[in-house]
Amino acid sequence: MSGVFVNVGGTWKDATNYFVNVNGTWKEGNEINGRMGTDWKDSGIIKDNLTIHYDGYNTNSYSGTQTTIGGVAYDWLDLSGNGHHAQVDPSVTSGRIVFDTTEKAFEFQSVNGNAVTNDNISMNYSSGASGSADSITNLTLAVWCKSNSGTLSRGDHDQRIIASVDRSSYWRFGVGSDAAGANGAGKLVFGFAGTAANGTSEAIFDKLASSGSDLRDDSWHYVAVTFTTTQVKFYVDGVNIDTRTGTFGAIGGGNDPEAPRFGFLGTGSEAPTFSGNTGPRNLFAGKIGAFHYYTSGSDSAATLTDAQILHNFNALKYRYGFT
Repeated sequence: MSGVFVNVGGTWKDATNYFVNVNGTWKEGNEINGRMGTDWKDSGIIKDNLTIHYDGYNTNSYSGTQTTIGGVAYDWLDLSGNGHHAQVDPSVTSGRIVFDTTEKAFEFQSVNGNAVTNDNISMNYSSGASGSADSITNLTLAVWCKSNSGTLSRGDHDQRIIASVDRSSYWRFGVGSDAAGANGAGKLVFGFAGTAANGTSEAIFDKLASSGSDLRDDSWHYVAVTFTTTQVKFYVDGVNIDTRTGTFGAIGGGNDPEAPRFGFLGTGSEAPTFSGNTGPRNLFAGKIGAFHYYTSGSDSAATLTDAQILHNFNALKYRYGFT
């Protein structure tokens, strides 16, 4: 609506977006969620460079029944348009991964010790195997999740993996870390394989958010990490809580070809094929309601800004108890 102006609370604004009065407060249209029947539809998260988008509140993403596409039965459909749909492993241990119809989220009922091989949600997405040709120079991972309180009696400092395409080759995002030590419990961590200084091999990094409260609090949070080759930033509920700098190089950017690695929600990946090998099997303990993954090779726009992370939080926060 370029060239059209709207009077908002006595101030004229260029109507590049529309405005709605919500309980006496004017809000931009990208802050509003529209309800259609009992189904809330997202109307405002950033769409540019959105590679994967799962949404438990949107029946176009999760309908309660499987959808067969290309001969594969999927449970959680990718709204980004890229076809990276997800499947709850059909051999999942009974009751370990279920969909909560009230909170519109997949619940991962983790236990002491490691999960079994088939406790996972497989993403039909992989990081490739052509060395520097398909390296990742920037990305954003952002997730609406609720992590159970308490400590699990298992190794790796109670690591709870949110998503992974193999930390030792590409990346892994979670709460707590096998490399972060006891102080990592309840903190966000991003593990990834950057490019070593010689440019021909990879170096493993585990970057822990050194600040922020313990996320094992039975509450919903929008957690996010952004990556560039020199900076990793962590966010909780739209706020940048920590920034780690260094010389990391591109993820998967070594000239030595890596085997493809397919992604998982809720556990670690060592999978060269869709729904392949998992590891480490530190099942997430809690719920995942929405998943946003941005990347596009060398396009720096895939690393969302502070303002864009806050925008995404504001767009969906009403679903999860925030005002």
